[in-house]
Amino acid sequence: MLKNGPVRNVPNIGMNKKDIFKILFGVSPKAVKENCLIMPLLPKKALEYLSARSYIRGKLYGTAQAKNFTLIHAGMHPVLVMDVVLYLKESSCKNILLFGSCGLAKERQGFSLGSLVSPFQCLAADSASAILTQPVESLRSYYPEEKFFRSLLKAGESYKLKSTTCLTTASLKLEEERLERWVNRGVEVFDMELAGFFSAASFSGLNACALFYISDIVKNKPFYLKHDPVLGGKLNQALIDACSLIKEFLK
Repeated sequence: MLKNGPVRNVPNIGMNKKDIFKILFGVSPKAVKENCLIMPLLPKKALEYLSARSYIRGKLYGTAQAKNFTLIHAGMHPVLVMDVVLYLKESSCKNILLFGSCGLAKERQGFSLGSLVSPFQCLAADSASAILTQPVESLRSYYPEEKFFRSLLKAGESYKLKSTTCLTTASLKLEEERLERWVNRGVEVFDMELAGFFSAASFSGLNACALFYISDIVKNKPFYLKHDPVLGGKLNQALIDACSLIKEFLK
């Protein structure tokens, strides 16, 4: 027979949602503005270009404040981006813009390296297990909030912002190997977070849209090849232009 040992009390942390939010983001939910900018990556000088200051790093996310919006550095992972949106439901945020880079399926007029695009439709191939067998025809679509999206397109006219169809993929390898299949489905650009972002925004009742700059061209100028100085300068100018557009749009 086993002897009864001492009972070990499980500590009662007593943490509420506000406490958890501050640990993860470095700021309280009250510090989050009505407009939020979500960035999977934080390129060099992006904070400067966006006039964002007071960067604070939480357990998972980094947060900075601009005049008219709160910037959240989410990390390059669909789970991290999706969870940011779900957590923002607990804040005063109402409008969220996802900003990052994307890959281009095929170059054409108005769509090249450095071009700015905003998806009006996002096909979801973001299941790592299902992407190998899921038929193209069965892919689910997600969409931005229409009024918010149209406002972004209007603000981006002087930046030659184009609307597009995006595929959120769980495999960069299959993105390349199945390129023609995706193109035939109407896909023009690729990313890895947008489907979850749109899905979480709809679930949370937040207005959402996305702004991308094209940083690579699948097969022709893939992400794994080093950029030459001219191309590097072009992409940096795209980042500058996108940041200027964001500041104008999120007023």
